[in-house]
Amino acid sequence: HNPPDTAVLDIYDRMGIVVMDENRLFENKTEYVVSMGIMVKRDRNHPSVVIWSFCNEKGCEGSHEAGGPRFQEISYRFDGTRPTLANMFTFGDLLSNTIDVQGFSHELREDLDDCHAKLPDKPIY
Repeated sequence: HNPPDTAVLDIYDRMGIVVMDENRLFENKTEYVVSMGIMVKRDRNHPSVVIWSFCNEKGCEGSHEAGGPRFQEISYRFDGTRPTLANMFTFGDLLSNTIDVQGFSHELREDLDDCHAKLPDKPIY
C-alpha cells in the first residue's frame, strides 16, 4: 500500500513480475496530487508496472474521492499508457466513474455481479 522501492521494481522488471504501483496518500490536496505525479514519473519506465493505483480501501472513501479527477489527470499527463485503479468498497460514485479499472476490497460475489451489471464496460479487479 505504498510505492515500491525502485530497486524492487528493477528486480520485478528482470523477473517479469507485474506490479500495481500504489500511491499512499489520496485526497483532493495539491501536495498529494504532486506526490502521485512524482511516483508516476519515477516509475513509468519500469515495464513491470502495469497499472497506477490511487488509493486503497478506506482511504478512497468519503470526501477523499474528490481527488480522483486530479489524480487521473496527473497520471495521464505523465503516463497515458497505463490504466488507473482505486481499490474501494463502493462503486458508481465520482472516483469510480473517474478510474479506468474498478478495484474492490473484501466484497461478496453478489456485489461484484451488481457492479458488472451497472458498469458492464468497466474492468473489475
